[in-house]
Amino acid sequence: MEAKIAQHRAANAAIIEMNEQREAREAANLRDIEERERLDRQQRAEEARRAEEEEERERERNKLELINQLESSNAPASRVLAKAKAQQRQRETMRNVGSAVPSSSALLRAKAAARAEAAVDVPHVPITDHWSAETHRFTLKESYDDALSIGVRADPRGVMRAGGYMIEQAWSRALSCGVMGLDIPPLRGEGPTPTLPHINDGEAILAT
Repeated sequence: MEAKIAQHRAANAAIIEMNEQREAREAANLRDIEERERLDRQQRAEEARRAEEEEERERERNKLELINQLESSNAPASRVLAKAKAQQRQRETMRNVGSAVPSSSALLRAKAAARAEAAVDVPHVPITDHWSAETHRFTLKESYDDALSIGVRADPRGVMRAGGYMIEQAWSRALSCGVMGLDIPPLRGEGPTPTLPHINDGEAILAT
């Protein structure tokens, strides 16, 4: 009994030590991440401060340059101002192009994000994947043959295309549409009890 107790105590002590080591590693990793983020924020703030100081110095240089041009040039002031504005726009364009180049910290963040493992999210495409055990009961087709539509297009007199329909065809088409998704053959049977005045076979009734 004492040997078993000692064995359990040793096992528990080993587990506790492993947990403490794991927690220490996690804490160290967390400190490293926080330190990198702090240095990254500090670097971005320093870059923003330098950029602002450089812009301020450039504005002062532009002012002095414009004053010197106005004092020394014989050209009209409007022409000197227009030229100065064009040069300013050109400098701003070059500065924007330079700012588009990612900094070293941005490159490091991009590389770290690329190394991070991301879960693969496979989109679900209805009917095309084989998640259901009933996939053998249907065949997906790109199109289907609509006999009534073919008959309408081939109608020489244009009766059906003008808005008319055959009562027998309308009843059969309604039944076919109702059961086409039930995996059963089209229903065959007698037509419904007529509720309209008697019509001759083949006579078209205009839709109202």
